[in-house]
This record gives sequence, C-alpha cells and structure tokens, in this order.
Amino acid sequence: MIDQDGTVLVEHLPTRDSGSATALYLWKAGTARKLANPSGTVTVRGWDLSNGRVAGETYPASGYDGKGAPWNQDGVPSPPAGSAYAHSVNRAGQSVGWSEGTGTWGVWQFDARTAALTDQPSVDVSADNGAVAGRSVPAPSARQLPTVWHCG
Repeated sequence: MIDQDGTVLVEHLPTRDSGSATALYLWKAGTARKLANPSGTVTVRGWDLSNGRVAGETYPASGYDGKGAPWNQDGVPSPPAGSAYAHSVNRAGQSVGWSEGTGTWGVWQFDARTAALTDQPSVDVSADNGAVAGRSVPAPSARQLPTVWHCG
C-alpha cells in the first residue's frame, strides 16, 4: 500500500522462505519506521494505509486467532475488542472489518465499534467521506450486489 504522501506500508518477513510477516514498517524517502506490535503478537498483516494510519491484523500464533488492529499515526496499535481483522482505514481513522463476537462485518472509529452491518455483507473499503463499501445479499436467494453504506 502507498499513502497519499508517498509513504509505503511494508511487511517484514524474517527469512527469505518465511510466509508470515513479523513486523510492519512505514517507509518514506529511504527511512523506515517500525510499527509497534500488541503484546503477544507473533505475526502481522498490513492491509491498508491512509494519512499515516494502518489497518491490519495480528496473530498470537502463526495463522490462527487473528485480531483486528488499526495503528495510529504514531505507530501504536489500538485493537478493538471483538475485531478479527481490520481491512481498510480512512484518513480520519475509521476502519472496517470482521467482528468475531457477533459474526458480522463492522465499522470502528479507532478502537470503538460504531456500526454492525446486516444483509450478509462483506465490507472492503472505508472512504474518506465516512461511507463504507462492499457487497450485500439483500434476500436469501439473491446474488451479491455492490453496496455503499453511509455512516454517521
């Protein structure tokens, strides 16, 4: 991912054969800054970057029990309770992802859940205007439809 100011989100793989990242870095103009991992983190994934904020997930063991983790502009994670992963983040810190406690897709503002989405959705994008976008299934026999939800 590349931020609006040219900063690049980088996953650090400890060995050439490794399939899992152990750290995330923000790289800009030849300088890399390591983001902090929550306590107990073994592996991480970075999914999105906006205005210095990162959305991703952390794992206490490689590949299992993922937790959503948005990182703030200082590189500090604020894992929301019940978030399995954070997929996208906007400039203001609104992120979207999966909520393991309710089995639904959700919207968070930093570490506070602000919405749960219904109609069997999947949510992929948190836009700068507060809208979120993905797909929904409005009826049991219906096909998935592109959907935009307006939050706030």
